[in-house]
Amino acid sequence: MKAKIIGIVYVDFLRGIGSAEKLFHDIVKELKDEGRVETHADDRTVRFEDGTRVYKIGSSSMMDRRLTHAYIDEGVFDLVNGERVVRELILPSIVPQGRYANIDANTDIGDRVFLFNEKGVTKRLIKGW
Repeated sequence: MKAKIIGIVYVDFLRGIGSAEKLFHDIVKELKDEGRVETHADDRTVRFEDGTRVYKIGSSSMMDRRLTHAYIDEGVFDLVNGERVVRELILPSIVPQGRYANIDANTDIGDRVFLFNEKGVTKRLIKGW
């Protein structure tokens, strides 16, 4: 299995924090179910033996991040400059397809970026958005 670098990007509002927390635990459970072995955990990060990492990231803390997969809180779009945050800050942080041999980035970026809300993951961010 190739390592994944998963970011759960949320808006720092109560609804966003709760949704991100639930999704964080769901993704960590799914990775453990795949057979990945957890080596470190705190309230914002979980690391696995194979190099996979899961981060909870406030929308204002995206600088200098590199991710293979992103889950974006739909609440980001409610911000005054939300669409710009997604286009100029979040999407550029997703590593391009095939750029790295040791991480799971072998599909189009559009297949690795998702939206979520309090009900869970709602859809894939539309390719070419």
